[in-house]
Amino acid sequence: MRCARCIWTTTATTPLHPEVYSLMCRFMKDTFGNPSSIHSYGQEAYTHPERVVTRC
Repeated sequence: MRCARCIWTTTATTPLHPEVYSLMCRFMKDTFGNPSSIHSYGQEAYTHPERVVTRC
């Protein structure tokens, strides 16, 4: 069967849980450092996801 568009994964199309969406929006709005950097913005970006994972 040929199709014009085939999607083999649901990762990009699965709806997010509302709490996860809210946390992600807050993180993307407030945290903008490169997590690989050693300055404070980078360190915040590096450690913030760890706090979110332990909270959820």
